[in-house]
Amino acid sequence: MDETNATLLLRGKNIMCRSNIPLRKAMKEKNISVSDHLAVRAGELITDDEMVKTGDLIELIPVISGG
Repeated sequence: MDETNATLLLRGKNIMCRSNIPLRKAMKEKNISVSDHLAVRAGELITDDEMVKTGDLIELIPVISGG
């Protein structure tokens, strides 16, 4: 069974990930910091406890902070 059936898009790069797991787990498995990125699915901001669904394309937008 192919478990890489969702895509994380980070800085123009497609990163395949498993579905049916929370976004935070998918990001952790790919060594992507949850606290340093915003996640957008179908034009809507989602939280890291959202489940990754089969066929999802989730854009990860780096958060830039400064003072």
